[in-house]
Amino acid sequence: PIVLETENRGQKTAVWKITESKEELLLLVRLTPEEEKNLESLTNENRKKEWLAVRVLLQQLRPSCPVIKYKQNGKPYLTDGSEEISISHSGPYIAIALSKRSLPGIDIEQINPRIKKIAERFVNKQENAFLKENTLLEQLCIIWCAKEVLYTIHPEGMLNFKNHLIIPAFTLADSGEMDGLIIKDGTRAEHILAYRQIENYMLVYSI
Repeated sequence: PIVLETENRGQKTAVWKITESKEELLLLVRLTPEEEKNLESLTNENRKKEWLAVRVLLQQLRPSCPVIKYKQNGKPYLTDGSEEISISHSGPYIAIALSKRSLPGIDIEQINPRIKKIAERFVNKQENAFLKENTLLEQLCIIWCAKEVLYTIHPEGMLNFKNHLIIPAFTLADSGEMDGLIIKDGTRAEHILAYRQIENYMLVYSI
């Protein structure tokens, strides 16, 4: 079920498509007693599968079985401090990025026409200038995911998607690379992002 596994500049990125039942996922993972309690506390069956699949994928990538916990701001971290981690999930897909050198970011979203209704909330004039009607849906989804990634990797947060996060023009393909800028309080940080379409989902991650 690993549909993507890549490594670039010391960052490991992988995507898992959930096709298993909860019982099958349990056979693929090792859980601590605390994790078993956390799993039992979840009442939604789909949420249980997502929770399990995240840990299955992590243990496929790191057989040492590091444990995931969450900070007060909701960001995940590994308790052994071995690497930084970013997690995203949408539909049947679970995505993880791991890095020892910097805070990674990853986001996966379904390509859905509803994004057009909220585009004005996150697309600025610079980005609007290169959008094309025949590829609008895919471009909007990439821009949204890219800004989610930039927000994740910024150490302080408190960013406005429309004004602080800038996506320069990029060439649309099934997969590719693009730039992402964080501009706030007179500072400018440039990041390289990768994107890839997987079925009807769009994946964007830092590299």
